[in-house]
Amino acid sequence: MSNNLLPQIDLCEWVLMPNMTSLFIEKNKLIGVPDCLHKFPNLYSINLENNLLSSVSLAAFAQLKVLQYLRLAWNPIVSFILREDSVPPKLLHIDMRHSRKSGNYACTVSNYRPSLEGTFVFSHVPNDAQTMRALEIIDLEYNQIEVVVGRLTNPKITTVILSNNNLFTINLCEWNTMPLINSFSLAVNSLPNIPQCLGRMRRVKFLNFNHNKLTRITIDSFVMLTELRSLHFTSNAIQTLPNEIASMRFKHLDTLTFDHSIAKHLVETVEQLEIVDSRALIHFILPSANAIQRLTIARTQLNWIHFQPNEAVLLVSIVSSNLHLVPPSLRNLNNVKYIKLQKSYIRYLNLDLLQWLRKLDTLDLMYNKIHTLASTLQCLQQHNLVTLNLRNNQLRILNLELLPLIGLFEQVDLSHNKIELLVGRFSSDHLQTLIVSHNRLKVIDFCQWDAMPTLAKISFEANELTRVPNCIHHLPNLSYVGFGRNKFTQVDMERFVLLVQLQKQTMLIGRIQFQAPFFVGLLSFISGWAVGFQWYCSKYDGVECTIHYLGELKSDLSKLKNITNGATFIRFTRVKALTVDQATIVHLPDTVRKLEITDSQPVQIIIIPSYLAITCLFVHITQLRWIHFQPNDAVRELSIRISNLQQIPPTVQNLTNLQHISLQHSHLQHLNLDLLHWCRFLHTVDLSYNEIHTITSTPHAGQQRQLSALLLNHNQLSVLNLEVLAPIGWFAYVDFSYNRIELLVGRFSSEHMATISFAYNRLKTVDFCQWEQVTNLTFISFLSNDLTSVPNCINRLTNLTTVSLISNQLTIVTMDAFAGMDNLTSLYLSHNNIRSITVHEGRYPKQLQQLFLSGNRHKCDNHLFGQPFCSVDIDFKPSSRTSDWSRNENALKRQLSIIV
Repeated sequence: MSNNLLPQIDLCEWVLMPNMTSLFIEKNKLIGVPDCLHKFPNLYSINLENNLLSSVSLAAFAQLKVLQYLRLAWNPIVSFILREDSVPPKLLHIDMRHSRKSGNYACTVSNYRPSLEGTFVFSHVPNDAQTMRALEIIDLEYNQIEVVVGRLTNPKITTVILSNNNLFTINLCEWNTMPLINSFSLAVNSLPNIPQCLGRMRRVKFLNFNHNKLTRITIDSFVMLTELRSLHFTSNAIQTLPNEIASMRFKHLDTLTFDHSIAKHLVETVEQLEIVDSRALIHFILPSANAIQRLTIARTQLNWIHFQPNEAVLLVSIVSSNLHLVPPSLRNLNNVKYIKLQKSYIRYLNLDLLQWLRKLDTLDLMYNKIHTLASTLQCLQQHNLVTLNLRNNQLRILNLELLPLIGLFEQVDLSHNKIELLVGRFSSDHLQTLIVSHNRLKVIDFCQWDAMPTLAKISFEANELTRVPNCIHHLPNLSYVGFGRNKFTQVDMERFVLLVQLQKQTMLIGRIQFQAPFFVGLLSFISGWAVGFQWYCSKYDGVECTIHYLGELKSDLSKLKNITNGATFIRFTRVKALTVDQATIVHLPDTVRKLEITDSQPVQIIIIPSYLAITCLFVHITQLRWIHFQPNDAVRELSIRISNLQQIPPTVQNLTNLQHISLQHSHLQHLNLDLLHWCRFLHTVDLSYNEIHTITSTPHAGQQRQLSALLLNHNQLSVLNLEVLAPIGWFAYVDFSYNRIELLVGRFSSEHMATISFAYNRLKTVDFCQWEQVTNLTFISFLSNDLTSVPNCINRLTNLTTVSLISNQLTIVTMDAFAGMDNLTSLYLSHNNIRSITVHEGRYPKQLQQLFLSGNRHKCDNHLFGQPFCSVDIDFKPSSRTSDWSRNENALKRQLSIIV
């Protein structure tokens, strides 16, 4: 009976229905609970969500002896009555989320006395009472509860959710010990202090205090929680931190620069610093005084980082940034051992850096754009280098004679580049493993290579070789040789006569492990396509295994678990199967946490089962058209890039703990912002490079969340009505660049948005007069549009520090438009057709420091003969004859830098 207009329903005239187990009357106009529910004695679940219930008594459900689930969310409930003798004995879950209504409220007292506006009271239950003893979940999210008092005694409770209320206190000292509780959420309330007696929930694993008013944290509050795994304090007013902190993570940092002004507040005991999911971050400076040992920066817009001389730093990891070069100041980290710069835009690597990093053992630059390696050094007294990882870059030619420092590493990975030529004399007393697979090599010649006594493993799989390399006997200690997936037509066996170790050592070839007579083993390896899938496992960061060509032929999938035993990251490449589902996934080890399917054009269907406990799933470069997720609370990050998906998979809502979703370079047509309600922990949504032309959202009055980034650049949006898209205001960083937006309309407000970009669209006019205060907005860009005037009422956005109007059609600008914007420091007006700028004394942004006017070339008046283009005329107009400006006391001129 869902989705009707029923104001009431009387079941008393209905016949007895013992076989009915579920009753759905949601989305109606019910003002009261239906009478005579006892006509359905075996009801297991009742759903009365989205009605007009204002008063509910559990006495109406007392005769339902098997009722376990009662859903009352989205009702304006102000009175909820529970009597000890009238509670269904097997009731497990009451859902009263979003029970909000303005005005007065009433509550009836009878042992339990909860009111959803004001105070929520857990009254004492006698020890011999069995009332609600089976209750496992209390979910009171999205109400207006201010105080929770009284004792909660139910022994089987596992989850308590009090998020999104107005709580300013909760006394856990009155509660009984909760031996089974593992999740307790108090996010989005007004708590000024950490509740006392958290130790009563000694087995709790998840505590959430995000978005409260906490000012101080002490470790003593949590010392008894020995099984605690996740503790969240995002968006509070914390001013002091415990002195015992060894590790600190900044998440959703909304500042452009991290420098000494922030670093000075870190306590001396902090050894590990992480900054993640902070799209606003552009600059980072680590002062000498900080004793940080491990620095991790992930998923930011970082484009510049500087390290002052520092003896403490041992590890630097920067992943998913906008860095275009290896930071020169890395040389100031004298004791650094591990450097990872992945998934950025680095194009050049100078190995001379090694001369300053005397203790370095690992240099990892996977997933960049490196096309050039260089070095001026011929030798270096350094013996502790272990790994050089240049996998997934754009190298084409390597002259090893000019790069002798490569030979100082024990393991070198040059796979997945575009290498066509490998030349030059080369020697090494350290190199043990060399991987040059998945390149474009047609020929290799080892005749100029010196004998390398340490080189044991070498792989040239997936190249274009037509014959065994010349002089391979210069590598006498090889135990593993990889030439699979090449273009051999004949094999000269005499070339391997001197490879004594290759005859004796066990070789992993495809999916077969054997002690080979030499020639049988070699021929089997070269004919790898005939023996099933291939693999390679390494230990760069945990155990990482790559599986090639799965499903091309009949494969013994049962071997997968043994091959990948202990692996935390498994990558499937060039999968030949149409479907990846339980038939394959069931053979993966329990240890896997990251799964990647890439470069697999045949794959069209993927099914992720509930039992797969991965935190990250990456599906890149496939023909994927359908993906299904069974309910799964492990997945935190989902990335799908280059696919045939035409919609956001509906079953994404089954990923209850999803935090980051990226669906790029596909064919998505529509975005429904209800995605944010399906996935309550979602912070980052990246849907760039799609075909999205419409965005919709279901109104959810009163809800607010603070999210990180919404990326919709490179789509096909043409009209944005922000009034019906309120969730956009929940994001700190929003990117609408590279669309076709012609019209921006509607009333809009946001407490969280810090940066928004409308760059590269088709806007001719913009009006902010309907916008309410967007209190945290500091940066806005209209780069490359068709604006002929400064947006109306832009001075309503008083906290803006940077405005970009570059490459528009502006001709005349008056600073009156920016009057009252006293936080504005940078104004970009370059590449317009501006003739004049007028500045009236008293009506301009008082903190303006930079005015960019380059590229404003307009035709001169006819009387200025000989000058085809003229400069911009800036007119400073005093307010009166006796004003400061009239007396040449112009403060703006003294502070303003004009860049032309």
